[in-house]
Amino acid sequence: MSTRYVIVRGAKNSVDPTYNCMAHDTSPNNYLALEVQNDRVVNRRLYRAAERGQLESFVRNAAQNTDVVVECDMRKDKGLLPFTPPPNALSASLATYRRAKSDSEIEHLNALADMTYRQIHSTNKSNEFRGSSSKVGDNVKAAHAITKTRGFVQYRGGFQMPSGLKTDLTRVEARTADWQSRLDRVNRGLDAVEKELKAGVSVTHLNNVFMDSIDDTEDRVYGNVVFSTGYEGREEGVPLDVLHAYDCVTVGAAVKSIGGKDVALIYRAVHNIEPPPPPELEYGSLSSEPSLPVIEPQNVMPPPAPLGILPKAKPATEWLV
Repeated sequence: MSTRYVIVRGAKNSVDPTYNCMAHDTSPNNYLALEVQNDRVVNRRLYRAAERGQLESFVRNAAQNTDVVVECDMRKDKGLLPFTPPPNALSASLATYRRAKSDSEIEHLNALADMTYRQIHSTNKSNEFRGSSSKVGDNVKAAHAITKTRGFVQYRGGFQMPSGLKTDLTRVEARTADWQSRLDRVNRGLDAVEKELKAGVSVTHLNNVFMDSIDDTEDRVYGNVVFSTGYEGREEGVPLDVLHAYDCVTVGAAVKSIGGKDVALIYRAVHNIEPPPPPELEYGSLSSEPSLPVIEPQNVMPPPAPLGILPKAKPATEWLV
């Protein structure tokens, strides 16, 4: 049995998204010790910042066991708790742990994205959008911003669940004919991208599909047309090259006019990448199958005695409480 301990540092004064995702905890000033056996998480233990010495002692002792691998959080981000790893510790691939979403996370992100989309398209007022967080659930946070430029108006909104899961979507309305044409091209491109989303497709391919709808003499595009979404609206620490099953991605683009300075963020929808279906069964011809024994009449079980008339079902109002 192979055992790994993965140590993740939280932030001192805020909630670090990587710690949040892996620890399933939204408290600052904590460490996580994750125990993994045969690639399955079997235990999560949290240590307070004041227990740093206890955690470092545990990790040093574990690292002396030749059957144990210790992986430590080696990020250089400011604001993270300090930690001294043992000399033989490996650098933890935290993006790998953050990337794939559980069934529960996918379900909540889809519901959150659906509500974000509906609210961002139903109101132009920030206070109304923020006030709608109660429709999403208890203790849900909301953010909303309006950007007005000469060519477009951008409405940007998102929700954050108590667990830390977030969404970030936009609605962009053109104010000029030039920007209306640009948005038409962008939306055609995003339509084409959404049809290509599946496990195994490269992000480069999706970018090329999108650019087929773009006029490179009129439009300037920044970044990729898909990015990972989960414990941040855009999970910068989770780079994508090829889509994997259980990814959650936002489809969208950052676009401006050639020669212009105003960039519109068209973040349209959140999608989860389904695993590929199992292979179909292969059936041989009947002639190639072994012959089945003939069941003689005397070997057939007699039919069961009739059960009689079943009691009448109760009206729905009697049990649907």
